[in-house]
Amino acid sequence: IIFETPLHGFRAAGRIMKTKKGRGVRTIESIINEWAPSNENHTQNYINFVSEKTGFPADDILTDSAYPAVIAAMVQMENGQNPYTMSEIAQGFEWGFYG
Repeated sequence: IIFETPLHGFRAAGRIMKTKKGRGVRTIESIINEWAPSNENHTQNYINFVSEKTGFPADDILTDSAYPAVIAAMVQMENGQNPYTMSEIAQGFEWGFYG
């Protein structure tokens, strides 16, 4: 999917996280297991990366305010870099998660 702007992409991520949260998928481990399944990825490496980048234990239930940091780490994992500010990520996330 190509998004009109990065904020639209982060809005989509916010909506996805909101849906996952509603289904009880609320830890880094459970999110990444669905996002990057082991039949397609080195899922445990991905989980470890996001957990280390955010400082959140992989099996802790995330607070709503933790999701932008998780998304930022996922962007870095997926792209090898994260050119976006936390403000951009948080704004788009909030637009999708709370909107």
